[in-house]
Amino acid sequence: MLSVKVVIILFSTVYTVVILIINCFLFFIMLFYTPKSFANFGIVMKFQVIVDIFTIIAAFTATNRTIILDNSIIYISHGPCGWISSSVCYLSHGLMIMGGSMMLYIIVVSFVVRFRIVQNCPLSDRSIACSLGAVTLPLPTIGLMNRWYDTNNNFKALFLHSKSDDSLILKILKDLLPNYETRGEIIYGVEDIRSVSMLIVLAHMFFRTYPTLLCYSQTSVYDSSLYRCEETRTE
Repeated sequence: MLSVKVVIILFSTVYTVVILIINCFLFFIMLFYTPKSFANFGIVMKFQVIVDIFTIIAAFTATNRTIILDNSIIYISHGPCGWISSSVCYLSHGLMIMGGSMMLYIIVVSFVVRFRIVQNCPLSDRSIACSLGAVTLPLPTIGLMNRWYDTNNNFKALFLHSKSDDSLILKILKDLLPNYETRGEIIYGVEDIRSVSMLIVLAHMFFRTYPTLLCYSQTSVYDSSLYRCEETRTE
């Protein structure tokens, strides 16, 4: 009889393969068969599919089980990243979270683009591309941007710097959950999510969401070009 762990891994694998096939097929259709009337909005769709593909790959690579203990977050990875190192698992997990957060910004951009199309004042291809970059790229930038040299002169990244030592995370798990059985899985995480590097990442990923989306949507919908389009249609 298959164990619960094996069933979960098999389900995750099948789900990932199906989603990747659907997204790749969708990207192929949009790349070669998008009608000109839909090409403007198709830019947003293509970008969304690309982000979704990378997000699902990162999620499968990590295949984490998350355990929250006090102020610590412990990840137990069952994915292929365990064949390499816990740092790869942590990076994959971070890319998954960032990809999921980026999807929210992409959806808002798509709303604005569709609104402009309905108003018969579509944004240019360059404006759409710049909008996508402006509201989404700060997420991976803040997560992976170069950090200052530490005391050992080891060059690290801001997000990766928040990862705690694996032995410390394992000790926390054993102290708080002594009956939890581990069978060779990669165990990693963050000792205290209140650390400076972790708080910067979390604040940038979550707390800036609504101000950014509100400002972007307002300026995009009510900019001067839209008023000019409205005046032209009225005349």
